[in-house]
Amino acid sequence: MRIFGAAVTASALFAAVPATIAGAQTSSGTEKVTAEALFEDGRRLVTEGKYAEACPKFQASQRLDPSAGTLLNLASCFEKEGRMAAAWGAYKEAASAADAAGRKDYVATAQRHADSLAPRLARLTVSVEQPLDGLQIKRDGALVDRAEWGVPIPVDRGSHTIEASAPGHKGWASAVAVGQDGAQAALSVPPLEPVPQEAPSTVSPPVPVAPLAPV
Repeated sequence: MRIFGAAVTASALFAAVPATIAGAQTSSGTEKVTAEALFEDGRRLVTEGKYAEACPKFQASQRLDPSAGTLLNLASCFEKEGRMAAAWGAYKEAASAADAAGRKDYVATAQRHADSLAPRLARLTVSVEQPLDGLQIKRDGALVDRAEWGVPIPVDRGSHTIEASAPGHKGWASAVAVGQDGAQAALSVPPLEPVPQEAPSTVSPPVPVAPLAPV
């Protein structure tokens, strides 16, 4: 049974959320058992204050058997770990999943926590000076959609690596530090340098040799 302990009142527990409300797929019996074991282990680690170890447990449980209850616990874990953007995203996802199941109590809880985190979110704006055909931008290894270019996107505090690549051009990479919650950081991707084309060959074609006359 997946339950969520409210972050504000640690002793308050909510009713279990059906595991299927966050996704259309049906988990197998083995996946459900494994997900439940991971969930319980995550809860244990949270009570011990080991948030960096607990959060991956909830993530693995969610992959195996999606549940709004798991998402709420994951979001709370991220928040305790200091990953505000990840927590905000998980709360928003939990609100959507709970709304689909008609669980208004969970929707209200998730939305309340998401709203409280919104003013504290650090944001990173990645702009592109020279868009190219086939240009790809990655942030921490994840592809940044073109719609995100020039838009302040919530990120966790810390160092973030931005990479750019395009066919026929040299790759580019840089890091930007987001020092604290609520910070506004920006990074501009410069024009990529074209890869020099190979010079055409200047080797003369072989001179044909006349056949020998018969003796």
